[in-house]
Amino acid sequence: MFDTKGIKQEDIPYISLLSNLLGKVDTKAHNYIDLSNEILINTGGIYFKSEVYGDDKEVLKYHPFLEGHCKAVVDKVPRALELVGEIISSTVFEDKKRIKEIVQMLKSRIEGRLIDRGHQVAALRLASYFSPASLYLENTSGYEYYKFLNNIEENFDGNIDKVISKLYEVMKTVFSKDNLIVTVTGEAEEYNALINSVTTILNSVSSNVGIKEEYNFTEEPKNEGLLTPSNVQYVAKGYNFKKLGYEYSGKLLVLKTIMSLDYLWNRVRVQGGAYGGFANLVRSGNLAFVSYRDPNLKETLNAYDKVVDYIKDFNTTDREMTKYIIGTVSELDSPLTPSMKGEKAVSMYIRGISKEDRLKEREEVLQTTAEDIKAFEPLLRDVVSKNYFAVLGNDAKIKENKDLFNNLENVFK
Repeated sequence: MFDTKGIKQEDIPYISLLSNLLGKVDTKAHNYIDLSNEILINTGGIYFKSEVYGDDKEVLKYHPFLEGHCKAVVDKVPRALELVGEIISSTVFEDKKRIKEIVQMLKSRIEGRLIDRGHQVAALRLASYFSPASLYLENTSGYEYYKFLNNIEENFDGNIDKVISKLYEVMKTVFSKDNLIVTVTGEAEEYNALINSVTTILNSVSSNVGIKEEYNFTEEPKNEGLLTPSNVQYVAKGYNFKKLGYEYSGKLLVLKTIMSLDYLWNRVRVQGGAYGGFANLVRSGNLAFVSYRDPNLKETLNAYDKVVDYIKDFNTTDREMTKYIIGTVSELDSPLTPSMKGEKAVSMYIRGISKEDRLKEREEVLQTTAEDIKAFEPLLRDVVSKNYFAVLGNDAKIKENKDLFNNLENVFK
């Protein structure tokens, strides 16, 4: 994984485009078809992605990377890493037809997400208003990245040379020893053999020491209505509670369970007719209420606001409270594959989360009481009072409620 803080702010989307192209276009040694065959023969897969990690201690701090993932049995590791090294050191972007095909495929994939998983798009768009890490992610995988790809496709013939130049520039800046972190997931007895092969990667990248960029992401309550031909809405509202002076606690995960499985299920799904309604809450402080395939808009925003009164008056039996806690713990203890364990360990390391932090979080979950839940009423009140929201959905429904929004934008222009 390579730190990408050396890339200029305006070029951030190119990091994601680069990651999407690596391994799918020619290198100096192989055309992309032969390269694909080599990967299939020698590995369980090689792929690249742009990723960003929040920071557990500083709410405005985050860590962006371009990650290369490779899976292989031990005796194939040397060849697998040779292929990774080849891709990051000698990829060529001369096949313009192939680049256009991939851009169109990426655009189509995000269009599918806009239609089928609009709740994810709306939630990320909302978080990008107040979270620098989320705004970065919005520019590398969200609706903003979709607009970037759409612009490349629409102006392909006139701009492709500039795009290619940017890709080479980003590749040269990112792939250096100074930016590199190597992680290995495998059996303990295989560790030395794996580590000895890592020199292949080191020999594939430059020794350049670049200047880290300072990004200027300004908080802004855009409160957008994103118009599509869909018959339903995806309604998201929330804010970052750490920016309001509150601290993270494992007890908040129980609050999330209660709001999702009780209040939002009844108000947004059962009474409102949406296919789903739930709360998103993460350690970095982002808290959002999101609906899925929702026939309503204004009514759902009002329901989010009234969660404050629900929690203020929250009352339940010890038996029900235990069920909420068990439901929360089941998420913490969900089974992980070896690769998932490795990715989780990397995430904890980058974000600055220790084993002690995780144990503390778990203990806080187990000790949560109904009174603890009621005590979160001020936090919820402050979050919904910020009145940050984003809605993706039906053109007519959003226009009918246009006075709620600061901006309306047609998604499929």
